[in-house]
Amino acid sequence: MPRKLVAVDDGHGIDTPGKRTPAMADGKVILENQFNAPAAKMYATALNRCGIDTMFTAPEDKDVPLETRIKRANDAGADLFVSWHYNAFKGNWDETKGGYEVHHYPGSVEGKKLATGLHGEMIKGTPQVDRGIKESNFAVLRETNMPAALIENGFMDVTKEAALMLSFEYQKEQAEQAAAGTCKYLDVPYVPEVPVQQLSTPIIAKPSATVGQAVAWAKAKGATKWFIDLAPIYWQLAPLVGVDPAVVYAQAFKETDGGYRNGRSNAGLDTSYNNPCGLKITAGGGDRDSSAHKRFSTPEEGVQAHIDHAALYAGAPGYPKAGTPDPRHFPYIKGKAPTVEALGGKWAPAADYGISIRDSYLKPLRATAEPAQPPVQPPTPPQGDSQVVADLKTRIATLEDDIARANDRALVAERETAEINKKLEKYQLYFKLQNELKGV
Repeated sequence: MPRKLVAVDDGHGIDTPGKRTPAMADGKVILENQFNAPAAKMYATALNRCGIDTMFTAPEDKDVPLETRIKRANDAGADLFVSWHYNAFKGNWDETKGGYEVHHYPGSVEGKKLATGLHGEMIKGTPQVDRGIKESNFAVLRETNMPAALIENGFMDVTKEAALMLSFEYQKEQAEQAAAGTCKYLDVPYVPEVPVQQLSTPIIAKPSATVGQAVAWAKAKGATKWFIDLAPIYWQLAPLVGVDPAVVYAQAFKETDGGYRNGRSNAGLDTSYNNPCGLKITAGGGDRDSSAHKRFSTPEEGVQAHIDHAALYAGAPGYPKAGTPDPRHFPYIKGKAPTVEALGGKWAPAADYGISIRDSYLKPLRATAEPAQPPVQPPTPPQGDSQVVADLKTRIATLEDDIARANDRALVAERETAEINKKLEKYQLYFKLQNELKGV
């Protein structure tokens, strides 16, 4: 039976005007894309796990026109089209609204069946107002050649639901529920994500390899000098906060391909960014958008930001902390990934992200032999003409004689000084007696 193909549409790009929350108390806003993009990627990952192929209608992470997204799905011959969105009422805070809903094109039997399957799973998640299944004449529902549904996962202008937009747990929940509903429609078994075994490869731990092993491993894998030079920095800074430096160094190799061995990453980053782990700016952005990634001033700053981000995920004591260079030091991620394996689906959308770090990078690093230290050689006596050596020895003997004579003269002078002092004492006593006799 051929595999099904689902067109995944993450709604609006990072730069779409107006698609954002009202201003928070601190003046910040959350972009709709900051929910849509990660949730859509998690949804695709879940479908892949269930044996369903996926394609993205807007992989550029920018505002792609509706007609382009629709054409891509139609040209790919997708079997389904699922669009991800976050609703809004008037763009001002309004606590009277809220809730989720699923849309399909009016009169589309298969569209309604798909929407019903999605809705039936969504009602099992975070308690929200159930706004039901709706018929809508949206272009992505009308112009697509396959059954299509559009999910509104909440309201951006309701404070409680706006707060859910950046919640990894809520993004994951919605993605898994939508995947289960999609599987139900396609009559494909839904395969739950296998829970990561805790305490398998802890991030908070003593160094599990030496810096010498790390350097030898990086050199053997053809890493750049920039990446190799990062090793001492990781081994200096990571243990200060309890993080195993081998873990974060192995992750850095995966994130930078050994320090941008091909010059630049897929996102356009190079060594000038001093960004060893692909950290984005606070506002986030597209995975392939270089401007969405943080540029650090020094390698040390970039490494510290990486360590702090990993320590926060692992739930290290004292985190979150003030003064960190980590631009995405969000308190809600604390303790979400205490192990390397648990980083999958959190640090990166792929469920096997952490397993890949462990098996492809960390294990080989730890297995690398400690470089042998060269034996210490005794100092080699100076080589030269034998006559020169003999002359030097004669000169040394002469100097020793001079020193001995000088010492003898010093002893004689010391004795003479003592005799003079004795005579001086006698004269002083004589003059004292004379003065007494004269009555002075």
